[in-house]
Amino acid sequence: MSKILSLAIPTFNRKDSLLRSLNNISNQTDSIKKNLFEIVISDNCSTDQTGEVVSLWMTENPEINLKYNKNNSNYGYDINCHKAIEMSSGKYVWLISDDDFLKDHSIKKVIEYLNLDTDYSFCYVNYDLNVNNTISDSDCSIKTTKINDGNQMIVDTNLAFSFITSCIYNREVWKSLNYDNYYDTAWYNFYAARDCIIQGKNLLIGEPLVTQFGLDLKKRRNEKKNSKIRGYEFYIGAHLRFLSLAYNLKDYGYSSNTNYYAQNLSWSYNLRQIIYYKITQDRYNSDEIRKVIYEMSIYFKNRSIFWLIHVPTLVMPNTLIRCIYNLTLPIYKKLKLVQSLML
Repeated sequence: MSKILSLAIPTFNRKDSLLRSLNNISNQTDSIKKNLFEIVISDNCSTDQTGEVVSLWMTENPEINLKYNKNNSNYGYDINCHKAIEMSSGKYVWLISDDDFLKDHSIKKVIEYLNLDTDYSFCYVNYDLNVNNTISDSDCSIKTTKINDGNQMIVDTNLAFSFITSCIYNREVWKSLNYDNYYDTAWYNFYAARDCIIQGKNLLIGEPLVTQFGLDLKKRRNEKKNSKIRGYEFYIGAHLRFLSLAYNLKDYGYSSNTNYYAQNLSWSYNLRQIIYYKITQDRYNSDEIRKVIYEMSIYFKNRSIFWLIHVPTLVMPNTLIRCIYNLTLPIYKKLKLVQSLML
């Protein structure tokens, strides 16, 4: 029987996280036939002891099929994701971040879902988030398992497949993609998912099978302080890419209704992303703010709220936005609590 699933892990200089991930996988594979899955690791030229850690783990777990490759240089996140999938031989490839946690029996459940007569272009795996031991749901609105066409998949997931470990690709479908367009985007998994989903039936696994361990807002932004997307601060750059994807789904075969849904979804996130950007920046970058306003106006120029609230928030001093945020956050949390109790 050929392999159903490849667990493809791109990694760089995170030997401790990678080891936890490998042990997490091995702890739940006793009840799975070993010829049904494999682990694939693409090491983006780590300078720590990643290679030694993997070699020792392979010695201690000889029954598990693991492929390991270390790149000759650091090619960046996108190409390393590509290489991890390229090395894989399973019918489906689950792209997994080296610091995410697969819940008990998640691999077995995924294989059982995929080992059916239906061929899926893409499979979305739902997840939850753990920040300082506070658990929250993903943006996916579905908690059951269902089969979707491409348009319904966008609506049901609310584009939550932006999270790398939510993505399982049909390798044959993936082979047909135009990979070059994903490089230097810092979001290979997101664009590849978009282009797989529209090509056929998709499986949505609504049960959260993955936990994403995150840092709080300030720590998360500090971790990416030296990273840029198209010259922008990492997260505001990612949001601008999100807007571009949401506003151009029609160009990739999606319906007008789906495109409109994604546009409204991106609008609902916009002010929040602006506030997060403002409260986590150490200095006021007027040139960047001017460019952000210009790019956002491409999508929101006809929305009066954008000019009356979003733009002034971007222009205001960071310290003022922090003050307003700190004053209103307790009220917001109380309202969210009341809302949850009423459901």
